[in-house]
Amino acid sequence: MRKKYMPLYIKIKSNIINRIISGELKRGDRLPPERELAEEFDVSRITVVGALSELVSEGIIKKIRGSGSYIDCDDVDEDYNDIFSHISSTPTTEITFGIRNPSPQYELLLKTLAGLFHLENSEIKVKVERIPLASNADEDIYLAKINSGKTPTVGEFILHADYAAVDGLEPLENMPDFQRLLASLHPKCVYKTVNADNEKHIHALPMQINARVVIANVDLLRQAGIDPSTSLIDRATLLEWVTKLGRYTRTIQPDHYGVYVEIPEGWHCIIGNFPYLWSGQCRNSLDGFIKMLSSDYCLNGLNFLAELIKVGNPAYQNAVEMFAIGRVGLLVNGSTWPIMLHELLPQKVNMKAFFIPSDEKNKPIPSVLGSSSVGIFSHAIKNDAERDAAWQWIKFLFRKKQQYLLSENFTYPTLTDVPSIFQTSRPDLHQVFSQATINSIPQFDFKNLRHTLNIFGGEMKQCLTDKITAEQCIENTLDALKRNFHAQLASYYLTH
Repeated sequence: MRKKYMPLYIKIKSNIINRIISGELKRGDRLPPERELAEEFDVSRITVVGALSELVSEGIIKKIRGSGSYIDCDDVDEDYNDIFSHISSTPTTEITFGIRNPSPQYELLLKTLAGLFHLENSEIKVKVERIPLASNADEDIYLAKINSGKTPTVGEFILHADYAAVDGLEPLENMPDFQRLLASLHPKCVYKTVNADNEKHIHALPMQINARVVIANVDLLRQAGIDPSTSLIDRATLLEWVTKLGRYTRTIQPDHYGVYVEIPEGWHCIIGNFPYLWSGQCRNSLDGFIKMLSSDYCLNGLNFLAELIKVGNPAYQNAVEMFAIGRVGLLVNGSTWPIMLHELLPQKVNMKAFFIPSDEKNKPIPSVLGSSSVGIFSHAIKNDAERDAAWQWIKFLFRKKQQYLLSENFTYPTLTDVPSIFQTSRPDLHQVFSQATINSIPQFDFKNLRHTLNIFGGEMKQCLTDKITAEQCIENTLDALKRNFHAQLASYYLTH
């Protein structure tokens, strides 16, 4: 049976509000009697009474005994942040949902979903809150909000282990229907994090996931004398292509660039390089990160990325945008973001995707799976009703249609039976990204990851811009961690 999303009394309330806004009804105007309104809207009189009661409680009309109902305002305040405000009921529970540095389109989508959620759950209202990026790369806005006691009820975020470690997030295992929901999600992007007592729980669920691949501008490659018809490449082939692209764009196409490799700014733009640095053999932990830094795999990866930049006439500023319009030859660690940008443009670039290459041509290496997750902030919960409302909202976001819409930026939904949004428009690219996602390894997410990566990111930037060697990058990072970080790190460093 099809669900009726809008109660009948809301239709009456919305009609009266819109007539006030349009100027058809003014302060002092008398509304028709309840019996006539019931006939006009083909509803029962009790439904009309419910609509008028809400309008009275909101100060929009007043009732005079023995006379009727009258408009009691000059205008209705427009809530431009809530496009459903005129067709919603007065909630008994209100929660906030924080979204991290959203695009205007994504913010509007979440506000629309929040409005639809309220129409289904009239007792709950979800207010969408923008969470900006921190100005300092080593800071985190959510951590600052946890410390100040001003967290939203629910939040969307990445790298959430720090929040769990200070008991900032609710464990989700005991929530109703949790196991059913968990069974429907991509298994590699759900992992446990520890709380302040070092107990492991699932503190967040991933809403969107994204793997990395090599994305090529086929036309520019061919202009540079490269045949990209192969399906798999190794690192030697990628280096050869980047070298030719660098030479061609420097001499023949000076307004074009050969390659883009993400250069870290603090801890940002490191995860995208992880497939070249981390084989997945080390545990997803602080200890594992140190082992990764100390491995030959990481050293070789840093040298390889630095060599690509050296020979490839690299793009730096707005490189992904320039790739989308055809002015960059190769993204060596591309996400689905440039595909989305490209789809918005009238000019179409012939693109092809390849798995991240290893030294063996027929054996690509696994990508590192990035994810954007959602969880409930413990300090924001004041009672059981808010906890239940927060979980209801999370379950709403994990419905199939919502998951499909939330992947509008060409990320992948985490429900395994929901298609990608570009599965039909670009099946060739989808096939590579989808397989890379299936074969991926989960990203590191341990306590104080931002601080660790901020140290590594600064050194890695120096390495990739030819200021220091790869060996110095790793040595400097380990020394800095030893001096400035945990005793656990110092102990590890001194005994290995």
